[in-house]
Amino acid sequence: MEAGLSKAVFDHVGNFLLCSLLFAAGFYSLRHPPRLALTSWLAEYAGWTIIVMAVLLMLLNLADGIARIASLKYKKTLIILLILLYVLISLRFLTMIVGFRSA
Repeated sequence: MEAGLSKAVFDHVGNFLLCSLLFAAGFYSLRHPPRLALTSWLAEYAGWTIIVMAVLLMLLNLADGIARIASLKYKKTLIILLILLYVLISLRFLTMIVGFRSA
């Protein structure tokens, strides 16, 4: 195993959580636009921009994780597991953030 494996895992998880938070913020911006008429289209544009950036950063983080896993034994199983975890945790994190913001 690598010498800095735990640091790499924590960095990867931290980046993933930050991307999920950005995604949830963009989604919240779309669902709760401001009441001012002139800024509603700007808020929608900003929300979509944040969502697209968060997805791109998340895919980049996922690609980095897959590249690191590629050198390990049972890499196909680990890659599938990593992708499933990304999807499940992202959806759960999104529902938690939207739930906290709407309360």
